Amino acid sequence: MNNKELKALRLILTLEPGEAACHIGNKDIRTWQRWESGASPVPQYVINLMDDYNQLRDALVEKRYAEFHRKGELIMLNFYMTLDEFEAATGKRDVVMWRITNSVAGECYSAGIASLE
Repeated sequence: MNNKELKALRLILTLEPGEAACHIGNKDIRTWQRWESGASPVPQYVINLMDDYNQLRDALVEKRYAEFHRKGELIMLNFYMTLDEFEAATGKRDVVMWRITNSVAGECYSAGIASLE
């Protein structure tokens, strides 16, 4: 994975650079920025985690499309404005899953298969 692919996946997952640095890279934001700028190579463990999270996101999107086709009408998806709101609804304080959940909801809304609540 090159620096541009890393940034593209981070944006798809809707992670801020500091969130990705902390929760995926376990590094400071400057280190993450060096990976995204191409000044330093992306470590394999980061590549693996980003690929895993992207596959999880894709699977969740597919699940939502299947739900839409099964119901034949718009599905309702939660879009959590804050991490606290996500935690209150799910019982989990997980920044990456919060962002992935919102990424999936946003894509489904954009595709016209979901309404957001």
